[in-house]
Amino acid sequence: MPIHPTARLDPLSRVHPSASIGAHARVEAGIDVREGATVGERTVLRTGTMIAKDAQVGHDCDLDNAQVYTRGKVGDHVRMGEHSSVGHDAEIGSNSSIEDCASVYHDASVGDGARLGTWTKVEAGTRAGKNLHAEDEVRIAAAVEIGDNCHLQQGVTLAPHVHVGDRTHMGRNARIGDDIGVGVTPPIRIGNDCVLGDNTQVHTKAEMGDGCTLDTGATLEFGARMEPGSTVGAGSRVRPKGIIAAGTAVPLSTLVRTDGTQVPRYTDIDDHDWSKKDEQHLAAGSGSQPNRAGDNPPPERHPAGDKAWIVTDINGEPYPEDGYFSSEKECREHISANIDSAEDRLYDRDSMFEPTALERAPGDTDSDSAEIWIVRSNRFLAPEHGFFQSRPDAAKDRKPYETIAKVQPARQRQQDRTAGRDDKARQLPETPPPAPPPAAEAALRASQRRHEGPAR
Repeated sequence: MPIHPTARLDPLSRVHPSASIGAHARVEAGIDVREGATVGERTVLRTGTMIAKDAQVGHDCDLDNAQVYTRGKVGDHVRMGEHSSVGHDAEIGSNSSIEDCASVYHDASVGDGARLGTWTKVEAGTRAGKNLHAEDEVRIAAAVEIGDNCHLQQGVTLAPHVHVGDRTHMGRNARIGDDIGVGVTPPIRIGNDCVLGDNTQVHTKAEMGDGCTLDTGATLEFGARMEPGSTVGAGSRVRPKGIIAAGTAVPLSTLVRTDGTQVPRYTDIDDHDWSKKDEQHLAAGSGSQPNRAGDNPPPERHPAGDKAWIVTDINGEPYPEDGYFSSEKECREHISANIDSAEDRLYDRDSMFEPTALERAPGDTDSDSAEIWIVRSNRFLAPEHGFFQSRPDAAKDRKPYETIAKVQPARQRQQDRTAGRDDKARQLPETPPPAPPPAAEAALRASQRRHEGPAR
C-alpha cells in the first residue's frame, strides 16, 4: 500500500497516488509529494516542503520548507532547515543536519554524519566523506573530493578539482584554489591530517603532503609544494614552485623564494594583537640584506619603534574619532568607559571594541597638535600600511579601493570636545528670533480680528 494507514496527511497537502508514505509519517498542509517519491517512517514534512519525482526520504527525518529534487536521496535521521535543498541525483547520508539555505547541488554526495551550516553550498559532482562539518557560508565548488572527518570553518572556499584528505581542518576564510571554471582549473591536493589556519591561501597546482601545517595568513603560490610533516609559519609566503622539505618549519613572516632561500616579509601576522614575538622578529630582520626586486622589500615607514593604539570594532573597522593612545592601558580604559553594560557586548556590535597596535609614524612626538593618517580598505583598517605623518604619504602607496583617514591623539580629541570645537551642533549659527511685525501690519491684524471674532 503506497500510503500507510497510520500516516497523517493534511487535506491541503498534495500527494501523488504513486507516492509511498511510511508508517506514522506526518505530511502538513502545502506539501507537494510527486510521482514515485518515497517518504520513510516517522518522517515529518513541514509546510512548504517539496519531494520531487522518484526522490527518496529516509526514516525519522524532519524537513522544514525544504526541497528534494528528482531522484535525490536523503538518508535516515536527517534534519533539513528552511529553504535548504538536495539537487537532482544528489545524496545526503544518514544522521546529517542541513541548516537554513544550505544546498547540495545535482549529482553531489555527502556522507553520513554531515553538518552543513547556513548558506553553505556543495556544488555539482562533489564527493564528501563521512562526518563533514562545514560551518556557515562555506562554498565547495564542483568536482571536489573531501575525505572523512574534515572540518571547514566559516567562509572557507574550495575551487573546482580540489582533493582534500581525511581529518583535515581549515580555518576561517581559507581560500583553496582559483575558481576559473570546471575543466580549466588544475587540481590541488591537500593530504591527510593537515591544518590550514585562518585567511590562508593555496593557489593552483599547489600541494600539501600528509600532516602539513599552513599557519594563519600564510600563502602557497602557484605550484608550491609542502612535503609531509612540514610547516609554514603565520604570515609567510612560498613563491611559485617553491618546495618546503619534509619535516622542516618556515618561520613566521618569511618569504620563501623559488630557489629555497628565505628572507623576512616585514608584515604583521596578527592584525589585532601585535605581540612581542612579532616585534622581536621584525626587529631582528631589519638588519638583513635587502631583498631582490619584486620580493616585497621592507618599507621605510615601518621603523621598529614605539607603538600607537587605536580602537576598532569586531569587524576591524577603525574608530578614528576616538583618537589613538600611547599605551594599551589607556586604550582599554577608554573602551571600558564606552561600554555601558554587559548587554551592550551581547547586542551592540559597535560596542565590542578591540585595541589594535600599529607602528607610529617616524618622528611623531605625540604632541597636542600631532595627527596621524591611516589606510582603510572598504572601511576596514589596513594595519599592514602602518601610520603616516601626512595625507600625501598615506595616499602614495594605497591601492585604488583603499581610502585614508586622519586620527588625532586621544587627549587632543578630548580637549576639542571639552571646548565644543568637535560638536557640529555648536558650530551651527544660532537662528535669530523672528522680527516683530511693522506697526501698520499689526493694526491691520487687530482690525481683522475685531470683525472675525476673537482669535482661537
